[in-house]
Amino acid sequence: MEFRGRKVETGVHFVTFTTVGKKDIFANQRACELLLHHLKEGERLGRYVLLAWVIMPDHVHLILMPDEKYDLSSTIKGIKGSFARKWNAEQCSRGAVWQESFYEHEVRNEADLLEKVRYIHGNAVMASIVQVPHEYRWTSVDEFPNKFRKLFGTDMSGVREPRLRERVGLSEDVADDNP
Repeated sequence: MEFRGRKVETGVHFVTFTTVGKKDIFANQRACELLLHHLKEGERLGRYVLLAWVIMPDHVHLILMPDEKYDLSSTIKGIKGSFARKWNAEQCSRGAVWQESFYEHEVRNEADLLEKVRYIHGNAVMASIVQVPHEYRWTSVDEFPNKFRKLFGTDMSGVREPRLRERVGLSEDVADDNP
């Protein structure tokens, strides 16, 4: 990715993946619980850091940073494959749960990160499932501020803090697109 003449690789990814046929698997509370448990377990095992997430009825949005030992494709393949095996076993079913592909956007800077976080946390509102983000159970909206503070040593009002810039791969001499 080019960023003002420089290649920027932050390691922070906004990812979307969708169920086969856009089937509303996650209208089922047990499916949401199983996927969320699986996502949290992957983070606990150090495979990635999960910054933000939302589980919608037929798709999932994540912002994550895979561990350096894992590339993004194998990380997503692991998440999708493991969930599908467990879900199919619980449902006594077979076959694909997810579409094969996924959408990925590498987060370039803190403005991009916050835009994607707002999108994720507002997704259930945009889909008219709830009126405000905090009403939706299957999102990181309530845990994100604490996670952000823990990871970057600052609250959301300090997003221009140097440790965040360093973590997402921006040096102080690289200007933002949105000053």
